[in-house]
Amino acid sequence: MATITATTTIPTSNNHTRRTRRKSSSTSLRRFTTTLLIILLSYFVATTSAWEWTDILVGGGGGGGGGSFQSSTTLSMDQVRDMRVRDIKRRLSRSHGYSADELGRILDKAELIQALSFEEHKERQKQKEQFQRALIIRGIVGTIVAVVVVVGWPVWTHLYEVASVNLVVYIDKRKYEASRCVELKSMQGMLGVLLMAILDAMSLWLTVSVMMSWFTTSKYFFPMPNLPIRPAAMMGGEVAKGPLAGYGLNVGP
Repeated sequence: MATITATTTIPTSNNHTRRTRRKSSSTSLRRFTTTLLIILLSYFVATTSAWEWTDILVGGGGGGGGGSFQSSTTLSMDQVRDMRVRDIKRRLSRSHGYSADELGRILDKAELIQALSFEEHKERQKQKEQFQRALIIRGIVGTIVAVVVVVGWPVWTHLYEVASVNLVVYIDKRKYEASRCVELKSMQGMLGVLLMAILDAMSLWLTVSVMMSWFTTSKYFFPMPNLPIRPAAMMGGEVAKGPLAGYGLNVGP
């Protein structure tokens, strides 16, 4: 009696392909996570020192990243003590708006030192608040960017793949056109291909400049007319003279 044996062939190539894709996706995800953590750390290491918990609970003045903030335009108490009376009066007059009558009423040097130290302290506190505000804004912007990148990661990867394919197709098309012009020895054709490439580059430059002009400004943008529309100017009254008067919508692009 004959025995029939059947052998089954296992498709190892498909399994190998799946493992390779899984490995590459996990590697890209690991790199993406590492990059994102580095970005977050770079934003939050300095941002978390903007305000300490004592400032929120008891209004303490020891926070604000005092160890990292140093003012180069204000004077400390020791520096003020070492100054002469003439120099103190000159700084009070030029930097803090003291009039000649106010300086004339201050006869004692200790009072002058106290007045200048107080003014320098106020200026230093103002600069520290601006520094803290900049740190907090940077942290908020970093958080928003991180969330947008993480949430829209599939979209960004798809856009990158589409842009890469379109770029390869465009380069191959221009290479083919240039090679045909060389084969036919057509100088006019080569000039036309070069002009088309320049016009395409300028069109891309204009498109990117218009998109970025809604968020930021740069000297490297395509030169465009500046036609701002200021809503505060249309409202008139005190609104037109307030802080909103400096904001407008550029409709030039």
